Parts: sequence; structure tokens; C-alpha cells
Amino acid sequence: MLSAHEAFVRAEREFSHPAPEPTLDDLRSDLARAIGDFANQNFADRYGPLVGSVVENTAEQILRDFESNGMKARTELSFVAQELANRILRGLNG
Repeated sequence: MLSAHEAFVRAEREFSHPAPEPTLDDLRSDLARAIGDFANQNFADRYGPLVGSVVENTAEQILRDFESNGMKARTELSFVAQELANRILRGLNG
């Protein structure tokens, strides 16, 4: 068990040299790999040894498409909100 001083020294060392933030691509790949590992562990005997890699690739593509669609939806939503605000302001001023 760590003493309070050792814990403080460790925390100070970790905060003085923080690890670089992972990129979105890294996080997406890690999640897809975890999903592929899960599929491989639970479904390999039923569907064959390639189920993990197929699921990993599919999961990564689904996540990439989800991000892309989310960005498009965000852009469209901000456009609709701006248009509604403009029409409301024009209605109040007119």
C-alpha cells in the first residue's frame, strides 16, 4: 500500500508529464478492436475464426459513418436554428 507521500509524488509526476491526448481515430480504432474481440470470444465457434476481424472492420466503418452523419446533422441543425431565429426576429421587427 502506498503511503500518502508516495501517492503525492506519483500524482505530481503524472501531472507534470501528462500523456498526449488520444485522437478520435485512435479512440474509434480502440472501440472497434474491443467490439471485434468481444465478437471473436463469443461467436468464433459458431461463425468461424474471422468473425472478430469482420466485426471490427464493420464497427469501425459504422462509427466513422455515425461521426460523419453527426457532423452533417449538427450543421443542418445550426442552419435551421439560425433560419428560425432570423424569421422570428424579422417577424418581431416587421
